[in-house]
Amino acid sequence: LRKVNSNASLGISSHNYGNSFDISYVRFNNILKYNPKMEVALEKVLKHYADAGRIYYIKEKQQSCYHITVKNY
Repeated sequence: LRKVNSNASLGISSHNYGNSFDISYVRFNNILKYNPKMEVALEKVLKHYADAGRIYYIKEKQQSCYHITVKNY
């Protein structure tokens, strides 16, 4: 994966443990197209959950997605 995605971890990532996932901000309703309104709406929701202490999130570099890690309680 590292050969095609510079964001991929060199070792084991949080994806391996089932508490992280990625969400695209260019694919909505099975349509692949950049939609700035949907990107803003998605980030607003992610910020809400981050502010509530439920998740961490980052916008991936060179990838059209957000990386989300769910906090354990």
